[in-house]
Amino acid sequence: MLRRMVDATDIHLLARDAKVSQANSFRYLHEAIDVIAAQAPDLTAALASGREAGWAFGWVLHR
Repeated sequence: MLRRMVDATDIHLLARDAKVSQANSFRYLHEAIDVIAAQAPDLTAALASGREAGWAFGWVLHR
């Protein structure tokens, strides 16, 4: 899944290269995202960390 996140490799190519179904490839992608999200700080902690690091301001991006 690192290839997907770094190079935006098409999920169908990842499935083919790993010799798994496309459904499994999507499942693995979502599992990887869940693991990464569980490690990410919440917004309050991220802004506090930035303040401690001397940031003058912080951007909050929302999709």
